[in-house]
Amino acid sequence: MLLGAKGFEDSIVRITDGKVEVVINAANLTEQQLAIIEDVVKSKTEIPIENIGIIPVVMEE
Repeated sequence: MLLGAKGFEDSIVRITDGKVEVVINAANLTEQQLAIIEDVVKSKTEIPIENIGIIPVVMEE
């Protein structure tokens, strides 16, 4: 997926009822990283930014 190409290899995206939830394997995200994720998701789904939730989570193996 495009998020992997942007450096977010371990991500999960769920789209339901016109909303997107993105779970990223990270302790935290910078404003720039959030903007990149929002841009990728918006360009591929055409869902407005206010309906995009981004959740940083540290995933364990």
